Amino acid sequence: CFRQLVKASDIHIKAVTALAEKYKNFSKFLLDFVVPQIHLQVVTGEALKLQNFCLIGSPGIGKSAMLNELSEALDITGRIFDASSIQASHVLNGLSRNYTSADVGLIFKTLLLEVNPKNMEPRPANALFCIDEVEKVGRTDQHGSVLDLMLALLEKQTSHRFIDVCFPELPLNLEHLNWCFTANSIKNLSPPLRSRVVEIEIPNPTEEQSIEIAGSIYAEEIKCLKGRVTRVPELEYSELVKLSEYSPRRQKQLLKISIARAIRDGHGSVQIEAKAQKKIHRMGFL
Repeated sequence: CFRQLVKASDIHIKAVTALAEKYKNFSKFLLDFVVPQIHLQVVTGEALKLQNFCLIGSPGIGKSAMLNELSEALDITGRIFDASSIQASHVLNGLSRNYTSADVGLIFKTLLLEVNPKNMEPRPANALFCIDEVEKVGRTDQHGSVLDLMLALLEKQTSHRFIDVCFPELPLNLEHLNWCFTANSIKNLSPPLRSRVVEIEIPNPTEEQSIEIAGSIYAEEIKCLKGRVTRVPELEYSELVKLSEYSPRRQKQLLKISIARAIRDGHGSVQIEAKAQKKIHRMGFL
């Protein structure tokens, strides 16, 4: 009752549709999974609530970046947790005050102690929480099983009354949270977790999509520099083609350093180093 619930609206549908234009390899997920659910909730006047889902795809194709923008498009603000840092359940649900290192967990801290840095307001009750690369979460039961806790959080009956071990006096109702996960493959995902989420395969961008992605990344980088440098370097199509051979994450890294070099050297255009070709050593017989 202390956090607002963001209701679905036609504005959200338009924002997600626009996002599909930017992240073209995510268009099927956005248009066939997200938009229909929002449309139904607009008709019924309900709050935004997506089915629990897991995006599965190669590293660096933009899963986390897209989810960040999706949470902004839906006005629910997002929080992405790095799975490699969640090696025991107390990281999420706190450590008892019986321990000298007692502290609240990430869930309690995120909902009650943090604010949205853009508007300095608390996160809504149906915020988007994501565990990135979920296959890397801890498997130990020393301080409680991470998997058991996550399974409880994904069930409406058990998420209705969440208790942070460090602060049991203040139970939280998490039933409206939007939960999602990312994974590089389904190989190491547990069957119980898989049964509670909708698995969505995200393809690698095509060459044409990669060129468009590189162009949008360049535009964002240049937008931040306009008015701050005397001359902004241009990006020719031939350099976009070079960038299309890389993942979106690598594209951003290459563009940042290439733009910086062009400005340092006074060049009018950005130069991208061509991708090194792997040498193939063939074995022959006489």
